[in-house]
Amino acid sequence: EELDGKTFLEHLQSHKLTPNLTHYVLCAIAMGNARTPCREGIAAVKKFLMSLGHYGNSPFLFPVYGCGEIPQCFCRLCAVFGGIYCLNKAVEGIHFEQCNEGLKYDSVKCGKQNITSKGLVVGQGYMSRAVFSKSTPAEGAAQKLCGNLARAVILTNVPLGGASQNPGGGGVAIMKLPPANNHQEGATILQMSHPSGTCPKAIYLIHVTTLAVTENPEEDLKPYVAQILSKDYLPAPEITNENASDTESESVNRENTSSTILYEAYFNIPSCLACAENANFSLPVGVRLVCGPYHELDYDQSIEQAKTVFHEIYPDEEFLPRAPDPEEIIIGEEEPVPDQGDSLQDSNEPVDNASECRELESESTDAQEAKEDAVDKAEECTEQK
Repeated sequence: EELDGKTFLEHLQSHKLTPNLTHYVLCAIAMGNARTPCREGIAAVKKFLMSLGHYGNSPFLFPVYGCGEIPQCFCRLCAVFGGIYCLNKAVEGIHFEQCNEGLKYDSVKCGKQNITSKGLVVGQGYMSRAVFSKSTPAEGAAQKLCGNLARAVILTNVPLGGASQNPGGGGVAIMKLPPANNHQEGATILQMSHPSGTCPKAIYLIHVTTLAVTENPEEDLKPYVAQILSKDYLPAPEITNENASDTESESVNRENTSSTILYEAYFNIPSCLACAENANFSLPVGVRLVCGPYHELDYDQSIEQAKTVFHEIYPDEEFLPRAPDPEEIIIGEEEPVPDQGDSLQDSNEPVDNASECRELESESTDAQEAKEDAVDKAEECTEQK
């Protein structure tokens, strides 16, 4: 109860942590802000710590394997349980038919085929505004809106912190900047995997994302971009033969750590139609809408949305059941494995497994000898002919 009614920042300060440590725990580990509730911040720290060491040193999964592994994981798990996938087919349209309740989903058009199904789970981008109809807003807690993001894609000449802080070129660098000016959520910085080595013409890719405050994404992102990047180009210092024998520390001091923007593109990701209109829409019968993306790093909201839709369609089924281990998969019919209780005979005496093995070995030996005799007789008949 003592955690209720207070923020995570107040909780950290009550433990007399230093300002720097408080900042790192709040922003870098909990990835929160001054308004983050205490329970939510503690849960985020626990999740961060419990994720360490599972798949390497990083608690984050997608920087190691990439976001593309997420749909692939769903595909493989679905296939294990008998799911069907139609690959290399674009959705060209969605057919509806009129019913007593209004529009009802019928099929999906893929080339010359119309694929029918009982229901359809689809993103808003595949459906026109005409199929949405006004409805009374549902009661309950307001759902967090998707989209409404300001994004920047930037190319730089130097990685964040300089080349010495980015050895090997692997992985994705993640940074969470605290809120600036009138912002509330701060910004997430992602530096994608870059070339290894010290190539003087290497280019580095950086993504910056924050919640949109205005209609101008560049204005929304300017306070964050200015903290980590520069618009002034500083050429790398040349190393002559005279200073080639300098110590490593002096070499680091000469290193160019200022990341200069070579190219930048800013754009907004709007909320989906349902979220933008406060969800006062009803969909055709048989259609369930999923929205996104959200301003998140761990896909929790997206997975929770998938779970909700799944249980609406299959209320009695388990969401994301554990995939069976290879030794648990049975192909065709196999003899049942006897239980440990079967190792006792009717007289409750243990079975002599060793004698059974010897009997089986002798039987296999007799069969092998009979087979060899048959081969010899066949060869003799062939020679006589």
